[in-house]
Amino acid sequence: MDRTNQSDEGPNRGYLKGSRPSGPATPKELRQLQKQLPKYRVLALVGQGQFGKVFCAIERKTGQLVALKELTHLRLPTHKFLRELLSLLTLQHPHIVTCRALEQTPAARYVVMDYCEGATLRELLEAKAALSLGEGMELILGILAGLECAHDAGIIHCDIKPENILLNVKKGAWFARLSDFGIARRFGELQGSRRGESDEMEAVGATAYAAPEGFYGLYSRGADIYSMGILLFELLLGYRPFTGKPGDLMWAHLNQRLQVPEQVPLPLRLILEKALEKLPARRYPSAAQMAQQIKAAMNEPGVRLLSDRPLPLNESPMPTMPECPSRQQSRIPLSVPTTALVSQDGYLYIAHGNQVRLWHQLALPPKVVDFPDRVTEVLPVTGGCWVSTGRRLYWLAIAKGQPQHQLTSDREFRMAIDPDYRWLAIALPGTLKFYSLATLSPTGFKSPDHHCPIPDDELPRILFLDSKHLLAIRYDSTPNQGRTLFEVYTRRGTRVGSESFQGILDPVILTEQPYTLAGITRHPRPALWQIQLWPLRVRRLPLATLPVCLSAVPGGGVTADENGQIVWFNHDLEPVAAIQGPGSPIALAAPFNSGTQMPPSPLNLAIATRTEVGGAIHFFQIDGRKLYE
Repeated sequence: MDRTNQSDEGPNRGYLKGSRPSGPATPKELRQLQKQLPKYRVLALVGQGQFGKVFCAIERKTGQLVALKELTHLRLPTHKFLRELLSLLTLQHPHIVTCRALEQTPAARYVVMDYCEGATLRELLEAKAALSLGEGMELILGILAGLECAHDAGIIHCDIKPENILLNVKKGAWFARLSDFGIARRFGELQGSRRGESDEMEAVGATAYAAPEGFYGLYSRGADIYSMGILLFELLLGYRPFTGKPGDLMWAHLNQRLQVPEQVPLPLRLILEKALEKLPARRYPSAAQMAQQIKAAMNEPGVRLLSDRPLPLNESPMPTMPECPSRQQSRIPLSVPTTALVSQDGYLYIAHGNQVRLWHQLALPPKVVDFPDRVTEVLPVTGGCWVSTGRRLYWLAIAKGQPQHQLTSDREFRMAIDPDYRWLAIALPGTLKFYSLATLSPTGFKSPDHHCPIPDDELPRILFLDSKHLLAIRYDSTPNQGRTLFEVYTRRGTRVGSESFQGILDPVILTEQPYTLAGITRHPRPALWQIQLWPLRVRRLPLATLPVCLSAVPGGGVTADENGQIVWFNHDLEPVAAIQGPGSPIALAAPFNSGTQMPPSPLNLAIATRTEVGGAIHFFQIDGRKLYE
């Protein structure tokens, strides 16, 4: 993650100049904090903790993205602050958030920690069918591994709950990390404390996850094991075993009998019952032993068969998705499969073989334009489109209908155009070139206005994030890596930031939301990911089947699998509707929607497919109001 050359004038890790923070912090507040913490570029407020705010920032010296956890003097006295700091500095484990440094301002102190782009486990639990049973157990095993490390170091966490479990992405899957040791206790402190001290009572943590003995100021490894039992119960069933107001919860933890529904397989039910015993001595003696029992349970045939079942277990294993009213208007056969399908300003562009077809209205026949070579890429703009045939670039004006040759390259290239249609970028192996369209001569491009070197191991895909910044997408497929690499350049060719996603995203598209990408991963399970670049946040939508194409459409996006199952998702990455389309799809686009109604109704959808004799284009008309109501 190289950000050492970044400045405040360009994007850092996808944080772009001119953007606004998603949290309640105002630009003035961020600037004030920036002055107080000159070692960091403070980017945005990303959360509100028990003892203060959490900001994401760039560490200027290393270019690393970090979290600045605010611990105010008023909310956290010095001795508690030192306790958390000591705990964090003591613990070094992959499943525990690492403390990097300590910073202080006149109003607060800040613990500099690893930044976790997947937010908290709480958000994952609140999403529908966000985890399978197998994935949920892997998260629990990770948390238990971090907890065992803390216990071995003589530290009791005392506040295990979903809000204190942060998430990273590793190898295309969620990776849990234990955080927030603000009320943690050391074994030495517990042995010397007196039962009932007010300070000890504060260490109960969240009442919904507290062990019975915690209400009396007694803590041990078993208290954290009990909290893990509550967390495991909630993960499996979507609710906690004991509910009510704080007083009712205290009584329930102390007296109410545990009831585990029969939907939970017996091996996991036995684990819950042992972890949630009222007496600490009857629980698992260590987090490692609880983890060992979970691993053994997951190898039981009855549990292993449920490994891919969505959580929670008490809901339908296959959530139904509403079918959206639709009808196929027409099907047009093609002699060869489609190589590009895009739309702009009510026009649809279809490339197949050496031809590009242009539709303005479905009822009218398209314009058909021939090219000397096979068309590989089409970039639509107002009034026409740019067309690539691999090594040659053409401009195709709608009014003229004849291609104009603009550029010849000795190697294959990819292209992108900025949203204002002022700059054209060309990516070749090892080189990125920028051409100003304002100075384009009638005979084509002469030389680039700006250029810069790029890694030449592969030809990257490029797209403009805004009128000034270009994103290059490459892949690192070396063993045990599997990363998608994002590198940001200015239109003058200055590299200003980079980021990586721990998984292979293919395809990747830019959505309607500013600086937000969507992509598909195949492993370890099919999923649709949303990557918000400012501030960096990722979301995942697990999918039952692997999509083969992905497109942004008004109001969200759409995927299609090999069997033609088409799924709509909104800007929050929630599936909203589905239709059955043709099999063997290649590409999707939403043409003929140049009005202001969002989403348009009816919504027209073009689907390119592969056939035994070539290809075909299918046109569907869909009730757009039903998609996002």
